[in-house]
Amino acid sequence: MSVMRLFVLGALKSLLRYLLFCAVCYGCVFGLGSALGQYLDPQWAAVYFVGALFLACVALRVIIVFRPGVAVWLGEKTFGAAAASLSSDLPGRLQIGPIGAARFHRPAVAEQAVTDLTARGFVEVGRYLTNLIPSVPVVLLVNPEHALRALLFEAENSRLVVELATEYPDGRYVFFSNCVEYGFDKRPGTASFRDFRATPLQVLDRCLAERPRDGIVPVGPEAAVAAFERESTLSLAWRKARGLTPREVGAVCARFISRALSTLIVGSAGLFVVAALVSAVCARVGDVLPLAAVVPLIVVAMTLPFLALVPLLRGSGLLPRARSCSACPVESRGPERTGAPVPVSEVAPPPAARPEATGQSKWQIILGLWPFLVLPGLALGYFQDQGYAAGTVFESEWIGRVFWGAVVIALVIVPWLRNQYEMARIAAQERGSRRGADTHSVAQK
Repeated sequence: MSVMRLFVLGALKSLLRYLLFCAVCYGCVFGLGSALGQYLDPQWAAVYFVGALFLACVALRVIIVFRPGVAVWLGEKTFGAAAASLSSDLPGRLQIGPIGAARFHRPAVAEQAVTDLTARGFVEVGRYLTNLIPSVPVVLLVNPEHALRALLFEAENSRLVVELATEYPDGRYVFFSNCVEYGFDKRPGTASFRDFRATPLQVLDRCLAERPRDGIVPVGPEAAVAAFERESTLSLAWRKARGLTPREVGAVCARFISRALSTLIVGSAGLFVVAALVSAVCARVGDVLPLAAVVPLIVVAMTLPFLALVPLLRGSGLLPRARSCSACPVESRGPERTGAPVPVSEVAPPPAARPEATGQSKWQIILGLWPFLVLPGLALGYFQDQGYAAGTVFESEWIGRVFWGAVVIALVIVPWLRNQYEMARIAAQERGSRRGADTHSVAQK
């Protein structure tokens, strides 16, 4: 399928999602606005609404702190039905290639961790890219003296994660890492200990002090890649056969819900102050800027919950879902490769258009999506006789319309089209890589 055809189809799907999203959002805005307008002064409707949003978020956050099972139950009931199909997205074969031009987002931190581990007896085996997390380079190290294998990679928000693995003759594996605990069940025969606040050296000290010492399988630089593949193959096969349970999905959603509520508390508190100041100014100047002041504030207040719940929206299919997760590859990797490393050209290209895979922070994602959510509010002002398009901002209504039209085109439409084309180009490359890999596999057979 050509890039242009993928671009058109992707743009249409994205536009339909966007229209559905805005219909839900603005339906709530005008529904609540009509209800509030019957009892409250319209000038202060935004202030009351944002204040109620803040109190509701605080109340929910307190409930989840003392009753975390509520968030797990909510995530399980919302997305549990789709849990069985999520594990099918895992690749059947993990390809390892040279690191190429890929770099860590925080190279100084990564290099310092490598230096610290090397000073404690580790030997760097190599740096690789995988088709499971194609934009995230991994560093493989081994300590022959302590029979330890170390893996360094960057997780969400470019936080450096170290995982130390120990293998035993009976097939058991013991892992120590500073990866965040996401609530996934462990494969039988494995034990995982995590402390996301620990540094790489603190993880190493805890591993050496607490891991079982009897019957450790030795590992050297020449066998590190094979050991990595062996353990990963077992983990991937078990995960694909078992799938994800609704409880696991609920546990992951609970973490995102807690973070979303924290974001909402901070955002709604700041928005409350802004709404109060703007409403006070509007009350003094009369009805000069009612649409320009009140409607955008209510729109932003209504979009805050959606912005904070971006991960859940992607999981539900309302927003595009990333194809690779850089959060914690420990649970889902599983190479079945033998022989020389696969050339980097055969590894799936980095998904540059997907925020999660490029190390963007939560606030960068919010800033990137916000113009799309406020666009209908700009359109309202654009076609009204007052507000943005009228003489409240420009003396000429025609100049106001041209100005806001240029703002929308420059800040919303052009970046959106560029993003859609980049995603189509990446999808076309991935399809070409898969066809090439399938042809090569058939030829080998």
